[in-house]
Amino acid sequence: MENINILAKEGYKSIIITLGIALVFDFIFGFDCLAIILYLLTIAFIFMYRNPERTVHTNQNEFLSPVDGKINSIDIKDGKKFVYIDVSLCNVHLLRSPIDADLHVIDHVHGLNLPAFKYKAKKLNERMTLDFGKIKVNLLSGFFNRSLNFKDITSLSKGERVGIFLNGSVVLELSNDEKVFVKIGDKVKAGETIIGAFNS
Repeated sequence: MENINILAKEGYKSIIITLGIALVFDFIFGFDCLAIILYLLTIAFIFMYRNPERTVHTNQNEFLSPVDGKINSIDIKDGKKFVYIDVSLCNVHLLRSPIDADLHVIDHVHGLNLPAFKYKAKKLNERMTLDFGKIKVNLLSGFFNRSLNFKDITSLSKGERVGIFLNGSVVLELSNDEKVFVKIGDKVKAGETIIGAFNS
């Protein structure tokens, strides 16, 4: 069972530093305008790093969305099925395990942080592939994303937190035999929305 905190630990540093600087400008230097901007930025960080409790489905044959976002496309290519999820800054940014599995980072390419909808983003942006066994999760960083920092983890439970992904594109790579229940335009929640089910 996870410890439930209202904020993700990855956001503590940004929130504390921004709030601290705001207080210094406000009460020591009297720069009210700048302090207000920093207070608003602190509130934005609190919103971005919120950590709501989720109800995780336990059916072993089903797999869940690893992120909050919107289904952008579903494609079949070279005997594999791909589910594309757009993640915006308004979503909850916790990445969660879609199934009970061990996590292996099999590919990490450092790059830029262009807006994910740009054509060049697919080639130039930072990207990473996370292998959960039956499912691979491909991350393509977006404009506001922090550097991708994921490590191998053993014995993950379905819906368990893996880390932070602020914005960009997430692509689930599946066998073509797996069933997909979602459709284009659907909004999904990490650890809660059932994306599909395994045939076996």
